[in-house]
Amino acid sequence: MYPSYQNMQFTIIDRRAANFQCGDVIVFYCPALRCTMVKRIIALPGDSVWITDGNVLVNGIKSTQISGNVDFGGTASCGLLLENDRFFVMGDNHAVSKDSRYAEIGCVSRDNIIGRLIPNRPVTTTVKPHS
Repeated sequence: MYPSYQNMQFTIIDRRAANFQCGDVIVFYCPALRCTMVKRIIALPGDSVWITDGNVLVNGIKSTQISGNVDFGGTASCGLLLENDRFFVMGDNHAVSKDSRYAEIGCVSRDNIIGRLIPNRPVTTTVKPHS
């Protein structure tokens, strides 16, 4: 998820999250790769996804979650319709990201979602003088 998140960066996961939206960054278990992954939700259950001419189209409209051209369409290059409780996810560094475009990862089942990453907020420190 570089550049949004760095390797070994401390983050907080909301494990109680249930109502996911496009743009949410989630943590999920990928059974095929036997690992935990962090990706951004691009499309929700019932949405259609089609990657063509460098654009990610969700329900026929260019996704606002993706910046720049996407060279590899993979599983979405011919278009796909997400089933109930399935999410299409991509990494922010989509040129090198292994995500829903790859068959071994595919669309993420709600059952495999561990939680939503709580966005980092800048740390501000204020020193109050003692009276």
